[in-house]
Amino acid sequence: MIHSSGKKLAYGALVPAATKLEVPAEPKLKDPKEFRLLGKRTNRLDTPAKINGTAKFGIDAQVPGMVVAVMARAPQPGAKPVKVNDSKAKAVKGVQQIITIPHGVAVLADGYWAAKKGRDALVIDWDLGAAKDLSTAKVSDMLSTGASQPMRSRWMPATSRTRPPPAPARSTPPTRRLTSPTPAWSR
Repeated sequence: MIHSSGKKLAYGALVPAATKLEVPAEPKLKDPKEFRLLGKRTNRLDTPAKINGTAKFGIDAQVPGMVVAVMARAPQPGAKPVKVNDSKAKAVKGVQQIITIPHGVAVLADGYWAAKKGRDALVIDWDLGAAKDLSTAKVSDMLSTGASQPMRSRWMPATSRTRPPPAPARSTPPTRRLTSPTPAWSR
């Protein structure tokens, strides 16, 4: 809160005094003619900074000693780096550390550009594992083959894994209700 005298006070500082006040049974509401902000057009205070490029966003945050990491990610799910030649990456000005993790390699540097250039300089041999022969065509074939076979599930007994037989024909037509039942909530 800011008083007309210029004195400032946080709302939290008023809480102890406010808890001692009696809550009015019928509080008097402000007349809409007295509104200063509600219903009025206001200028956005952040627009000029966004237009001229001086606005600060979360990605712009900087703290002392901060480093930026850029990842060299595995080319396929399940792939792992086997051998990493990072000599050229370490030679990039600003690169501080190279870290091998289970599914990639991280380059830590003073800033984004140094980290990216370091990542691009890495030479990585990947173990593609079971996915080494995987391709879009192979996945499509596997899905087509699976869709044409009887349904399999570990939750269903073997006897019920095929489609059920069609229902027998009815001898009499089903009865139809002409009025809807009363909903439970309205009873």
